[in-house]
Amino acid sequence: STLEEREMALGEAKSQRLIAEKQRERAEEQRQEALKQKQIAEVASARALSAQRTAESQRQIANQRAVEAEQQRERAEGQTKLATSTLFNVIRFLVGSGEKQRAVEYLKQLAQVYHQANKNVEEAETILNISEIYLQLKDEPKAQEHFNEGLNIFRSKKDVAEEGHTLLKIGDLYKAAGDQEKANAYYNQSLTLLQKAIPEFHDNQRQAYALYYLSLTYSALNDDRKALDYSNRAL
Repeated sequence: STLEEREMALGEAKSQRLIAEKQRERAEEQRQEALKQKQIAEVASARALSAQRTAESQRQIANQRAVEAEQQRERAEGQTKLATSTLFNVIRFLVGSGEKQRAVEYLKQLAQVYHQANKNVEEAETILNISEIYLQLKDEPKAQEHFNEGLNIFRSKKDVAEEGHTLLKIGDLYKAAGDQEKANAYYNQSLTLLQKAIPEFHDNQRQAYALYYLSLTYSALNDDRKALDYSNRAL
């Protein structure tokens, strides 16, 4: 009986030893897995930190480029103002001295400055000034050539409101030159274009401009009632 008990005790001890060994193996596996997960986490953390530093660096570079771009824009704007101011003074002097043909050459330079600065309205206005001088010089083909050039600036950009406004200004130039018939023809072109375009405008500001230009056109055609009506609608 004592021998059996000893054998049973030995068997139990062996069983407990095997269980303990398996538990140790399992614990070692878990420790290795935990170590592996820790290494993975450290790598991921390092990558995240690197990505964060890269993103911050890129953000700083983007900010610096934005600042440089704004500085370049300001310099370009300053150069444009200086160039236009100088040309204005020369043109004013030449026109005042009666040297209109020379003034045209400087007006062309001014139009080019505005073109490079992407100032469409100012460019078209300058080209119409060239047309005005050609009308004064009785060179209507040249005047008409530049009228079309001014109109094409807005036609190419599908800016109907400014195209209509340009037609109105061409009418004003013909009126000032004493040709009321051609003035009325351009006024009516402006009228037709703007009336047709207004319902298509979804931009409130552009629609307001078009309504205002319509009021000016009706005023030029001596229709004060409609001029007032469209002026009020533009507000």
